Amino acid sequence: MADPLILFCALLLFSIPVSSQVNELFFRGFKHVGTNLTFTGIAEFENLGILKLTNDTSRLLGSHAFYTFPIRLKNSTNGKAFSFSTSFAFTIVPEYPKLGGHGVAFTMAPLKDINSLHA
Repeated sequence: MADPLILFCALLLFSIPVSSQVNELFFRGFKHVGTNLTFTGIAEFENLGILKLTNDTSRLLGSHAFYTFPIRLKNSTNGKAFSFSTSFAFTIVPEYPKLGGHGVAFTMAPLKDINSLHA
């Protein structure tokens, strides 16, 4: 028979309500995204549906692709934060493999123009 303490802890764990909002953003490539993304800098789509944030001719840093529509992360009625998770896959192809290359950061911001935000 299961230990009563373990059984109690399991019941307690499963009875805790989790606040969540049903939002799912899934892009299998970027070929059919349309106007769901807003670009800054030199960000662009390549013809195969690849999102390109840098190129070989411009050393411009700070290109971004933002989801166009705001995502609510806080319940407006009770003030609790919604649960949130993300996963993504990307490739970085450096110009010179032994020297490394560019980087990618996942960002959440209250505005699309993150350059106007203060640290």
